[in-house]
Amino acid sequence: MKRIILILSMILFGILTAGNYITEEQDFSGIKSLNHESNNVYKISETGKFRVISSDILKNNFQNQENLIEIEPDWITYSVLFTRYGDGISAGDLNDDGYDDVVIGAPAYDTSGAVFIYLGSVNGPSINPDKTLFGTDIGFGNRVDCKGDFNNDGYKDLIVGDPFLGAGIVWIYYGSSTGISDTADNRLDGPMGVINFGYCVSSADVNGDGYSDLIASIQKVYNDTLDVGAYIYFGSSSGISPLFSWTASVPASLNCWGLYYCVSDAGDINNDGFDDVILGSFSNYIFVFFGASNRGIYEPADEVISQPYSGFGRSVSTAGDINADGFDDIAIAAEKAFVYFGSQTGLSLNFEIINSDGNTVTSAGDFNNDGFNDIVSAEYGYPGKTNLFFGSQAGIDTTPVILNGEAINLSNGDINGDGISDVVGAIDNRDICGFGFFGSSERVQYITFTPKDTALFQTDQLCINAHVKSQYGLPMSGVSIIYNVKGANSASGNSISDSTGVSRFCYTAQSTGRDTIIASYENIYDTAFVVWDYPLPVELSSFTSSVSERDVTLSWSTVKELNNSRFDIERAFDNEQMTVDSWSKIGNVNGNGTVSEPRDYTFTDKNLNSGNYKYRLKQVDFNGNFDYFELEGSVIIGIPDKFSLSQNYPNPFNPVTNLEFGISELGLVSIKVYDALGREEVTLVNEIKEPGYYTIKFNAANLASGVYFYRMTTGDFVGVKKFVILK
Repeated sequence: MKRIILILSMILFGILTAGNYITEEQDFSGIKSLNHESNNVYKISETGKFRVISSDILKNNFQNQENLIEIEPDWITYSVLFTRYGDGISAGDLNDDGYDDVVIGAPAYDTSGAVFIYLGSVNGPSINPDKTLFGTDIGFGNRVDCKGDFNNDGYKDLIVGDPFLGAGIVWIYYGSSTGISDTADNRLDGPMGVINFGYCVSSADVNGDGYSDLIASIQKVYNDTLDVGAYIYFGSSSGISPLFSWTASVPASLNCWGLYYCVSDAGDINNDGFDDVILGSFSNYIFVFFGASNRGIYEPADEVISQPYSGFGRSVSTAGDINADGFDDIAIAAEKAFVYFGSQTGLSLNFEIINSDGNTVTSAGDFNNDGFNDIVSAEYGYPGKTNLFFGSQAGIDTTPVILNGEAINLSNGDINGDGISDVVGAIDNRDICGFGFFGSSERVQYITFTPKDTALFQTDQLCINAHVKSQYGLPMSGVSIIYNVKGANSASGNSISDSTGVSRFCYTAQSTGRDTIIASYENIYDTAFVVWDYPLPVELSSFTSSVSERDVTLSWSTVKELNNSRFDIERAFDNEQMTVDSWSKIGNVNGNGTVSEPRDYTFTDKNLNSGNYKYRLKQVDFNGNFDYFELEGSVIIGIPDKFSLSQNYPNPFNPVTNLEFGISELGLVSIKVYDALGREEVTLVNEIKEPGYYTIKFNAANLASGVYFYRMTTGDFVGVKKFVILK
């Protein structure tokens, strides 16, 4: 019954602690041819011998993650479900054959816990384990590490955490030419008064003597003033010392919970020749302890970092040297993944936040073999995924490469012996429980043209971009792309991709017709198509409008003209539909025939009523051929700011004239015509009108020649004008 309860507790604990889980700019002109298709705020204070660094304000700009590449695993393995398979995982060369081996712990396997060992090879590890180690109670294999060489004999050694057996035990298996034995070569028992000793294990050379040292976490308040999160045991020619040399301790006043959950080698953050230790927690704190040849047993942390993110510190790890500056960096999981950079004085105040809901984060080694270490973060849940982020001189690239594998824990190593780091991960309760992704140098995998289809005039120049991407879906610079044009025209050339992965090629057609453009690199290629047409008689450089009360002035300029007779100006009422109901010709302007210099034109459309209007030019040559150019957008004639009555036109007239008036607010409007003696002859308007400009046509066929007056009244406004009828 005890074992069943512990198994269920471990599964539940795993669930609870798993955590909260290229754009191109194109410039378009206003002319449309209608006949062609960390603001970071830090507080730094001295507390004892360590710095406290906290971030109060975080502003993140995360890159667009659409169309990301998903990479399938190169190695997979399976396990019995509900065994907590993957709680512990590590990779190291236990038999010094040149291939790192994968070690995966399953602490709830059967009633004893188990550790599965998969030996690396040129094709990667086998699907089935080559060796299985068993404990005596559940918890064996809760965490594993095989990256250290404690006796410096050239073989990586394996340590296995067994935290629930008594006060906790760390089992030590020394590597050899035949790998590790079936039984442990040594063991470390939890000191008196602690529990969960060895819940998390790691290795690092913290005293710089050439022997890896063992790091084991514990759970227990050591005394009233200190919480001890981990013990450090020195390596030697005879292996691990039975006594701890110093501790990763924090002030009890911080009231940090979960110190035992994650402790890790931090690499050499300040490049002083000593590996450092990083201790996580469930209280949004992480602690960094600098290695030294002689460090006090309870010497406090050298750096303490806090962030206001849920789960900050639930997973901590060395990140390797991400920017290749000689200082190792660290990675921390939270709602986002954090990367802090090392420096001569310790952790830099500059850090990067990665848009990855990382339940666990660790170094990926140099996965793409570019000289910069990378990191990998796993999101545990449905759907879970593993995100790979590449390092660079500028820091971490926040655009992820998606590794199609879900993991609760991750590690790295060279499991196929090609000299390039690989990523391994594992998780329980899935069809595929363990996976490995082989790292490789970046190579050209994709070439994509933009634009793919183009229609141009023969006198134009085509400039086309080829976007070059690697097998990881990321831009590649410095790639020489070869271009060949076949079809109506012939051209060739090459162009080197820039820092954004874009290679550009331009050419001008000599003939009309269809061309196929081919961009290639080795056996990778893409094609684009362009149709070249005869040039237009007129090339416009601009077409704009301006409004003055009821008048619209259109202005346009030509670059050059060929056989240009005139421009007809056409107007339509904007019905806010995709197509305009009807266009009306409202005037014309003579062209300049054939000229090679720019020419400017204007036309004013006067006395418009309130509303939205669209305009276009109908360019006509001397042969009767024509083309349209439409003004982008609508021209708006608004409402007047006061009442007005304008003089009619024409005046004198026979028999029709135009009367215009403006209404600034809703109201009853009356317009009447009187003869010279003041007798009312005609009522033109007698109704409620909306605000706006109005024009009415008055037909005086029934009136005799003479002088007349027309009078407008609305509200307090009265306006009177005179007109003359001549017959």
